[in-house]
Amino acid sequence: MNSEPAGLGERGSKLFRELTKGEKNPLVIQTVIEAARAADRLDDLDRAIQGQGVLDLMRATIEDMEKFPEKIEIKLSFSGVLMEGRQQQDNFRKLLAEVSRLKASTAAKEDKTPQPAETPKEDSSVESELDRRRKAREARKSG
Repeated sequence: MNSEPAGLGERGSKLFRELTKGEKNPLVIQTVIEAARAADRLDDLDRAIQGQGVLDLMRATIEDMEKFPEKIEIKLSFSGVLMEGRQQQDNFRKLLAEVSRLKASTAAKEDKTPQPAETPKEDSSVESELDRRRKAREARKSG
């Protein structure tokens, strides 16, 4: 079992577990980690868009208010959140497509077991059909 990286949220953790079950290819695992992180970022962005919270990256603290006797005004704006959300959705989609491609490539490599040589099929080309008819005609003439 692959160990889950620290810091993943609920959605990222679930995605990581689902996509790395029995996976041995390190490229797949690393791509899944990035997809899991992108999934968590999308959830953070969605909460911000819905006004339910701000991104965990934003922290503002004033430790000693006595140094600021006058009123302090802090303004935060989220004008790029929707655009960032669309970019993260596209990034997430591409990462999942890459995971799928890598898994398919790994599966194809594992399935490349030597196959028995195929028995040659009867030639059904136009030349062989003409040759067969010619031989039948010659047999009738000589018979």
